[in-house]
Amino acid sequence: MISNVLFTVLPLAFGAAISPLVVVGEMYYLGQKQAGLHKGWLFAAGNSLVVGLWLSIAIWMGTHLAKTPNGADPLAAGIHFVLALVLTISCGLANLVMLWFWSWSC
Repeated sequence: MISNVLFTVLPLAFGAAISPLVVVGEMYYLGQKQAGLHKGWLFAAGNSLVVGLWLSIAIWMGTHLAKTPNGADPLAAGIHFVLALVLTISCGLANLVMLWFWSWSC
């Protein structure tokens, strides 16, 4: 009984710890009566595509940084700051668009 509950709740808790917005979006799409599974897979694929795109950009930019044997590289610090700023702004805009879409469609 306890193990059944644990194996049901543990994946949701793990997903919520990693990205609560993705878990909420998946639960929203999977809870729909018509084509919920299809929309859930599309939502997961879209999230994976965005994460893969950001990861490939970060790896590409990381390979083009100059190697410095000692001390911190100011160029790398500047690039990290700009990427963090762009990621923060894009996540904020994505959340606003998603909230607007959910409030408009309900």
